[in-house]
Amino acid sequence: MRDLLRQSNAKLLEIEQMVLGVQTGASPRISAGAVATDAFALDTYLAELERAEAAYKNHFGALRC
Repeated sequence: MRDLLRQSNAKLLEIEQMVLGVQTGASPRISAGAVATDAFALDTYLAELERAEAAYKNHFGALRC
């Protein structure tokens, strides 16, 4: 799951760069300024996955034989 989140995060960064490139190229032609957008990242989900795994190991780790 971590690998999938990291791969998705890399693709999101690539998409964000393409969008910024299109905005920068189109701005002069349509007389519009660049629109500020929030970066979308999956880091919070990766951190939540880490916390859930730690909680699982803490709770169920003692049950392993």
